[in-house]
Amino acid sequence: MAKKFFNNITTYYTALAIGIASFARGAKAADAPASAEPKAPSAVNASADTDALLYKELITFEGYAPVSYKDGHYVDPNTHEVSVGHSIYYGHQLRPGEILNLTQEQAKDLLRDDIAKNKQIVKRWAANPLFQKHPTHHVTLNQHQLDGLAALVFNIGPKPIYSGTLGKKLIAGDYEGAAAEFLKWDKILNEKTKEYEVNPRQKLRRETDEAMFVGDDAKVKTKIGEVAKINQPIHHHKKKSSPSK
Repeated sequence: MAKKFFNNITTYYTALAIGIASFARGAKAADAPASAEPKAPSAVNASADTDALLYKELITFEGYAPVSYKDGHYVDPNTHEVSVGHSIYYGHQLRPGEILNLTQEQAKDLLRDDIAKNKQIVKRWAANPLFQKHPTHHVTLNQHQLDGLAALVFNIGPKPIYSGTLGKKLIAGDYEGAAAEFLKWDKILNEKTKEYEVNPRQKLRRETDEAMFVGDDAKVKTKIGEVAKINQPIHHHKKKSSPSK
């Protein structure tokens, strides 16, 4: 009898414990927010694809240069002092006194680092495009727009967004007008005549940047494929650049 009573008590408390646990799980599920409907992927979620295209564009246009070459001007980010610029490998701009001895694979990793740095330049500008002490305005960019601007800045520096019409149009929310501004930065300085001239490689590069900015991946790939058709020394495109009138 005692044994039967003990078994009944054990069964009762076991059932009670199971009931309490089930109630707790039910309450937790009721408190949890309903799962949201799956969203369509935005342009930002395409970063892996656009990063790959941006990398392919830059590695194609820059080419591999194991020996440094004269490349426009270097502006110290801290003192803003200007000196003769030199680049090496895949368009890496050397800082004064910087000496590198990398394998080609290491140079590719350096390019990826440089891409990330140029993206940060664009992001910092977009967060405070009016250079205010207390920012009141920002520019919203999707992944394609960010990568297109990063490609432009990598090649000719941040002038187009810092003080150019391209940046002004972005601040005004005119993204279509901003896209058209890419195509104007197709000139380089002729060292002999000291005049700016339209450069075929630079023109093709701006068309590629513009296509990336508007998210036309197919056009980007087509333009990259056209680089080999231009019969021109590969490092003539990095001289001082100016927009077409």
